[in-house]
Amino acid sequence: MQQNQPWWRPIGLMAAVVWTVACGSETPPATADVTVADSGDTATGTDAAEPSDTTATTDTAVGSDTAAPDSGPDGTDLTWPERYAEVIPQLGVLDLRITFAAGDWVKLLADWTNLQVKTEFPATIQYGKYLQTGAGVRLKGLSSLTLPAGGTADPTGKYPLKIDFNAFGGQRLLGVDEVGLNGASHDPSHMRDWLTAAMYQSMGLHAVHLGYANVHIDDVWIGLYGLSQSVDKQFLKERFGEAGGADDGNLYKCVYNGFGACMLGWLGPNKSDYVHTEGCAEGYDTCGLVLQTNEDDPKLNDYSDLLQLITVLNNTPEQDLPSELPKVFAVDQFLKLAAVAAATANLDSYFGKGNNFYLYHRADGRFEMIPWDFDMTYGGGCENDLADPTCGGLDSHPLAGRILAVPQWRAQYLQHLCTLSQQWMTVQTHKAWIAGLDSRIGELARTEPNPSSQGSYQDQTSEATVGENYGNLLDFVGKRQKYLSGACSLK
Repeated sequence: MQQNQPWWRPIGLMAAVVWTVACGSETPPATADVTVADSGDTATGTDAAEPSDTTATTDTAVGSDTAAPDSGPDGTDLTWPERYAEVIPQLGVLDLRITFAAGDWVKLLADWTNLQVKTEFPATIQYGKYLQTGAGVRLKGLSSLTLPAGGTADPTGKYPLKIDFNAFGGQRLLGVDEVGLNGASHDPSHMRDWLTAAMYQSMGLHAVHLGYANVHIDDVWIGLYGLSQSVDKQFLKERFGEAGGADDGNLYKCVYNGFGACMLGWLGPNKSDYVHTEGCAEGYDTCGLVLQTNEDDPKLNDYSDLLQLITVLNNTPEQDLPSELPKVFAVDQFLKLAAVAAATANLDSYFGKGNNFYLYHRADGRFEMIPWDFDMTYGGGCENDLADPTCGGLDSHPLAGRILAVPQWRAQYLQHLCTLSQQWMTVQTHKAWIAGLDSRIGELARTEPNPSSQGSYQDQTSEATVGENYGNLLDFVGKRQKYLSGACSLK
């Protein structure tokens, strides 16, 4: 695997990137200082293991940080950004080969189709130049996991996966626990995740590192996957640092459910009002706002910090909100995040159905929202008003509704939309990004054995099909830029 120079570096308690654009090429993000400030907001394998060694698991566990951070092959002298530049390469496509013990891949798929259980199986993984033994592989996701319940899964098909490098006695890879493999079942272009992350990072916000992998399973070519960083303990170390316990805060994951906890409205004063162990989607043991770190610490796992945020958000008089909410929540970071979600029409987010985000309680005492999973952006079905970033209305999204009811915060949000329309959600910027990505993944995407059933890679990424095909990226960007520019004249 090619080694690249780190493309991102932390600044104080925040890490931010500015993506530079060179016409006709995908340029790695340039290192630059980005200041985010409002109300004091400073963002800061040879033989496979025996088939019997399996673990039933769900999507909710991040895992503890018990192994030495420098464990795993090499990397002991690398910073966290340098490690991730190696684990999630920003140039080329990683060659990734997964080998299970005989029959385990079929068993893994059958456990989901027959039992709706995401069982983790041991595997040997050739991860670029790294040979990882004692790793674990399981299915992940919900809407993207399209295996037929009660049916027969195809072992040559493409399914979203999670790789845990040290699940069965293996070593972390350069200190990194996990990576995700995203099958792009909703995204024929294979670009929406990458483009949306670029938009977030261009605005100085945290989004996971994304790359690409060409995947074989048991010597069968499965196809092109998106390779993604996990939001976990190592993510916190990289983005927030380790000094003063900056990576030791509570990390909550929104695990989608039908009782509305992820909307952050007032449901009651108790932990049990916001996290459930019943009524969860198939494959999830716990849902709602699920604590991912410090789960075993009685001083930190009582949800008191999250309950304080929800109380302040929902029960503070409107006139006091501008002074009180910034004490417990990074407001300007959220306003920028809302602007990018609106610009990319992201239905599958907090601003849509209430999904795909984390809340991290930073060392400065304030929560920060961290978005993830962007494969349903760029035309995903969310048609919002300029002054309302939600799909469904501000009343149904209390965090957005209360914040945007404050005039100065509404003005800031509109200014962020204006900035996006002038700098990042532009045809010129996206032509360069898309052309660069096409030079990187185009040949694989056009010929892979498991393309998305929702459209053609060529139709969605080519300039030649602008105006002719629903889902064409540049077609969406051109229309969206024109629409968003209206925010520049609003107050």
